[in-house]
Parts: sequence; structure tokens; C-alpha cells
Amino acid sequence: METFLKVSKKYFNNNLKPLEILILSQIEEFINNGRDCYVTNKQFAQMFNVTEPTVDKALDRLEQLNYIRRMTNFISNRGQASKMRQLVLVNPVKKDFEWSL
Repeated sequence: METFLKVSKKYFNNNLKPLEILILSQIEEFINNGRDCYVTNKQFAQMFNVTEPTVDKALDRLEQLNYIRRMTNFISNRGQASKMRQLVLVNPVKKDFEWSL
């Protein structure tokens, strides 16, 4: 079964690169489904068939352009602390909001 990623039109007029648009759309999909985004660079690389350094550059640029923020969370599991990176949209748009070009 194929899965599709909904890509919002709102990202197309902002001089973003295709991978940056895909990453933003994936983060937004998590948020729209009521979940936080803990996708790793390796997972993004596998999803979009690129290298991890390419993902890291895209995330750096998205953060510099103030689209996302990377937060480090520490989660305790049976006395062991795990470090997880959460990706957060800086200015998320409501799910039912429509943009027109």
C-alpha cells in the first residue's frame, strides 16, 4: 500500500528547496495528527532518498529561516535517560486553513 504526504501550497512561494518543503510537510503532518515529530536525520534520509548530511543542511536552513526549532528532550525509561530531538514548527498554521496562490 502506498502512502502519500500532503504538501501545502503555502511553502511554494518562499524560496524553499524541494527537500525543505517535504520536511516541513512531514513535520506538519505529525502535528495535524496530534503527535510530536521525533524523526531522525537517518529516517528523513530514508524517506526522501537523500543522505543524512543533506537532511542536516536542510534542517539547518529551515532553522535559520525560522520555520522550525530543534528541541532536545530527555526521556527516562527504566532509569535510563534517552536524548531525543523534537522538531517543532515555529509558526504552525491551523489544519483547516487554506492558502491561495
